[in-house]
Amino acid sequence: MSTLTKSDMIEHLMSHLNLTRQEGRCLVENFFLMSCQRV
Repeated sequence: MSTLTKSDMIEHLMSHLNLTRQEGRCLVENFFLMSCQRV
């Protein structure tokens, strides 16, 4: 599996879910927070 940067994930979310950059960014930030807390 290739490693994705935050910006890659934002672009991916934006294109697939039709989000604005702000929305994609928010989701990505939340995702990174959750994965940090799980560890």
